[in-house]
Amino acid sequence: MTFSAPAKLNLALDVLSPRPDGYHELLTVMQTADLCDIVTVLPSRDGEPRAVSNRPELPADGSNLALAAALLFRENTGFPAYMPSVLLRKHIPAGAGLGGGSADAAAVLRGLRRESGADISDKLLLSWAAELGSDVPFCLFGGTQLAGGRGELLTPLPPLPDCFIVICCPGIAVRTGAAFARLDNTERRRKPDISGLCEALRKGDLALAARYMCNVFDDCPGAAQSHAKTAKSRLARGGALGASMSGSGSAVFGVFADCRAACAACAALRREYAQTYLCRPVPARRPESRG
Repeated sequence: MTFSAPAKLNLALDVLSPRPDGYHELLTVMQTADLCDIVTVLPSRDGEPRAVSNRPELPADGSNLALAAALLFRENTGFPAYMPSVLLRKHIPAGAGLGGGSADAAAVLRGLRRESGADISDKLLLSWAAELGSDVPFCLFGGTQLAGGRGELLTPLPPLPDCFIVICCPGIAVRTGAAFARLDNTERRRKPDISGLCEALRKGDLALAARYMCNVFDDCPGAAQSHAKTAKSRLARGGALGASMSGSGSAVFGVFADCRAACAACAALRREYAQTYLCRPVPARRPESRG
């Protein structure tokens, strides 16, 4: 059973107050992009669950979100009948704010529901996704959504108008917990206008939406922010309508209306940053049940 797992971007991200559960209240507009991992669920040869990846630094045990998703689905439904292993062909950079692990977990939950034919409502599947991680619920259906809470409270938005997205990763892995700790001790110079972005999306105005793209993690000190500033400047010079960091970093993306400009910017950045990708936005998946 093989499933596609597309990346997520934070078109705008604001971090609010800390929560008693150790997370933070968030307000963010999230978008799916067609940079994808490929996830395969198959029988374990020796009865021991494990994750195998083309990136050996990733965990092979139940702390791997894709494997955790397969085990959670099996625990709740009995499917698959065998003990699962997960094979990951990773294309989404790790520790880049692109939700690679969350996308993999969501693909497993979504795919196993389809393959099993089990009568599992969207509401129940979303609750399982929330057990696994804050970005997993969004990644289940993707598209363009407003997310609140710790990321699990979702409201669909009109889709981002068709465009070209250049994603640039400097190869610096950012630990999310450490980034939030730094943010709590950083004076913030800018606050994203989430309502302005939502209104621009309702108008279907790509250029206006791009001007509202903003991330509070830009204010955090660190190597990722230094590279992000350089990458955003180059994207802007290359014709991007707007550019921002995704998640807590280190990936930066720029939105282009013109394909040639996007291709030229991608090629120029790739000469310095090997992990640079030309992508398109992905619309929301249709829910498979009404529950």
